[in-house]
Amino acid sequence: TDMVQAQRSTGSILKPILYASSLDNGLISKSSFLPDYPFSIGGFITQNYNKEHTGLIPANKALQKSLNIPFAYLLHQYGIEKFRLFCQQMGLEGINKSSEYYGIPLILGGGESSLWELTHAYASMAKILKTYTDHDGYYEKAPIYKSVLQKEYVQKKNDQKELRLTKDAPILRAENIWQTFEQLKELKRPTEEGEWKQFSHHVPIAWKTGTSNGFKDAWAIGVNEKYAVGVWVGNSDGEGRPGIIGSIAAAPIFFKVINTLEGHRKFEEPIDDLVKIPFCKLSGNLANEFCPIDSNYISRSSSFIKQCTHHQQIFTDNTGSYKVNKNCYEGNIITKVETSIPIEVAYYYKQTQLYTPPLPLHPSCIKQENEKTTKIIYPEKNMQIYQPKIGEGERNKIVLRAHHISRDATLLWHLDDKFLGSTQKIHEMSILLKEGNHRLLIIDESGNEDACSFEILQ
Repeated sequence: TDMVQAQRSTGSILKPILYASSLDNGLISKSSFLPDYPFSIGGFITQNYNKEHTGLIPANKALQKSLNIPFAYLLHQYGIEKFRLFCQQMGLEGINKSSEYYGIPLILGGGESSLWELTHAYASMAKILKTYTDHDGYYEKAPIYKSVLQKEYVQKKNDQKELRLTKDAPILRAENIWQTFEQLKELKRPTEEGEWKQFSHHVPIAWKTGTSNGFKDAWAIGVNEKYAVGVWVGNSDGEGRPGIIGSIAAAPIFFKVINTLEGHRKFEEPIDDLVKIPFCKLSGNLANEFCPIDSNYISRSSSFIKQCTHHQQIFTDNTGSYKVNKNCYEGNIITKVETSIPIEVAYYYKQTQLYTPPLPLHPSCIKQENEKTTKIIYPEKNMQIYQPKIGEGERNKIVLRAHHISRDATLLWHLDDKFLGSTQKIHEMSILLKEGNHRLLIIDESGNEDACSFEILQ
């Protein structure tokens, strides 16, 4: 069997392609924060490889760590059908089924391609960037073409004609490819145990690993200005093995090959096509006047114009302890800047980041505003949950999670009109549930509540 041409699960190897095209389409900058907490899209629940969540994470860090949840969200924003067609434009002919067939798992290994196609896709991106920098800002009119086997190379080289150049960018702009490759130079990838491992070497290379579901396919593909190298490890019969993981099985072979090659060259930066923009350190969007500011580069052609909404000016009482407005508070008012992020994000974000919860409303103002102070994080409304077996006749418990904007709040938990108990600070309940429909209700000391219905499947 020719495993170079065989169609296999892509694992995470398509993530850099989605990242580059999202930059190109103005969906993100490298600083854009993407959600990194459990949520469902069309009933599909995504989990990260390491089972950890940060709440929000910059897009470039999500790529470097190859996190599933942020890229599931990014694919949803980009459009599954649009990305499927883009993959075909990149020469990935194995991605040939409908977007309904693939769904969100397309970016997580739900599609198939070959080592031949995938290595060529990475090489095509490298070729676009190299042509652009070599020819003073001109692109080749046909940057994506079929690769040839070595025995055909001499004849093809003799038949080469002068490049047809154009100022119009092909399917990706050079500066966005360069930005993607810069992130892929970060060589940290998860091991089987979920730890981060540093592959050190002296060669400039932008590379990515991938692992298919069931440990059937391990990938490592990388490029620099001179070489494109691709490695696939697996069994031709499709049998999975625990050690068939990109960072364990494919990466060491990849670097053995890389280190035997000579004359490596790094990509030149298309600096004239990048512009420095002030970004908010928390949201990763364009900074407003109240944001803590950082600066990052985006493409001069980018349409990315999202402005931060996480920082806003508020008014507090004279102690600075409560949020007020002039219609409900008659004392001295203090002006300050407040950080506001979605309540479902805050549950995870505050565990890993320096985060100050928003101030509660002054008691005299609560009746005037319908502020969501209490939120069920898991399960989501109308979610269907599989409760897996952990032994003969035994089932795993479900961990119910909630969040309150006040760190010292006490929440009262009710399931199917029965009182479960109360929680303070860490709002979680571990419970064994019966098959069927359930209703969860949580209430804080002030009577604020949230409720959801969900179904347990066996």
